[in-house]
Amino acid sequence: MSAYNNVRDLELVLDGYLNQLDNDFSLCIADDGSTHEVADLIQKYSQTNLTIRHIWHEDKDSDVLQFLIKQSNQALLIILFLPIVTVFPHLISLLITVNLHQLSITL
Repeated sequence: MSAYNNVRDLELVLDGYLNQLDNDFSLCIADDGSTHEVADLIQKYSQTNLTIRHIWHEDKDSDVLQFLIKQSNQALLIILFLPIVTVFPHLISLLITVNLHQLSITL
């Protein structure tokens, strides 16, 4: 997911991920130049059961998601944009199942 100085929405999204029934996933947060508040929040949530990788780079009008994809080491990437709040506790399971069946959905 991407984050840019949006602590309030990022906190809501991370709370949603904490409530997922399938917790066999990791988060990679692309951050293009946010202030320390975003890093502090990510650090706080890293102390929970979430596996979080914070990818920060200077804001230079470049495509932060392209940067994130290049930095990823996962076989399956599900890219979500803020402020998608994951209130549906089966969201991760659904997205993985849909992707494995080569279907396309729009949330």
